[in-house]
Amino acid sequence: KTKNDKVDTFLIAQCLMLKKYTLFKPQDALLIQLKTLSRYRSDLVNSRSKFKLQLVASIDLVFPELRTFFYDLHCKTSYSILSKYTVPSNLLKARTDSLLSLMNNSSRGRYTFDDCLRLKNLAKNSIGLKQPAHYFKIKMSIGQIQYIDEQIYTVEAEIKRIMDEINSPIMSIPGIGYVLGATIISEIGDISRF
Repeated sequence: KTKNDKVDTFLIAQCLMLKKYTLFKPQDALLIQLKTLSRYRSDLVNSRSKFKLQLVASIDLVFPELRTFFYDLHCKTSYSILSKYTVPSNLLKARTDSLLSLMNNSSRGRYTFDDCLRLKNLAKNSIGLKQPAHYFKIKMSIGQIQYIDEQIYTVEAEIKRIMDEINSPIMSIPGIGYVLGATIISEIGDISRF
């Protein structure tokens, strides 16, 4: 627990005398990078989950009926609508053709004119509270979630690059992808130690 030059020197000498050491290999550096990236990705996923919970809590207060329209509030179409209109009254004022265009651009043409009318009817009859702070929080939460999604994508691309360089046999196991494989081998380290 104490760390100083005298203690460090003693520990190094003890390791060398008792031969309780392993040589550092180039692959060890890659495993350290994988461990760092895997843990960072996990932290990002946890952060994104917190923002998603905050977003749903705010939506439940200002536009609870939206849950009946979207099976998943965290879809691209829901985010597009909430980013542009946020407030049910703004959604109600929106031109139906503009709303339909926005919905179809973010969903590859999944919605119809009747869906737009149903969504506008939900906005018209909404029992949500009018709280500008929550409207602001919704926009900011969506921005944070989208930013974290981009970061996760970038981290996963780097994990994939390192995993391809390592070329571990763990990738041949069905159901093991780059992220899970990286987490397993980076936490275990050099398997030959066991």
